[in-house]
Amino acid sequence: LAGPAQSLAEVYRPEPGWNRWSWPWGKITLFVGDARELPLQSPGFLPSDVWFLDGFAPDRNPEIWDPRVLKWIGETTKTGGTASTFTAAGVVKRALREAGFAVSRRPGWGRKRHMVRAVR
Repeated sequence: LAGPAQSLAEVYRPEPGWNRWSWPWGKITLFVGDARELPLQSPGFLPSDVWFLDGFAPDRNPEIWDPRVLKWIGETTKTGGTASTFTAAGVVKRALREAGFAVSRRPGWGRKRHMVRAVR
């Protein structure tokens, strides 16, 4: 991933709202802001293949784990698309299941014992 990582590093200067970058090898879309605004700020949002939900634990950042936000993420994920997060809390797994994902707990990375992988 050194090539794609270098390409992103050269242009990565996110601002509030939607940030989009495209290369021949793929596209990255990043939203910077209150996650509860995602369903409101995304008319015409194209379905995604992959989500990485980096929202910390639900008790530290409950906004991203709001069931309405996860429902919107489920609705905007292609069939076979995935979502992953280092948060393995039961409330997150249940909300992802309710949003239409098949959820599994996987070994974590670094100091994280577990993470979640969800497939639509």
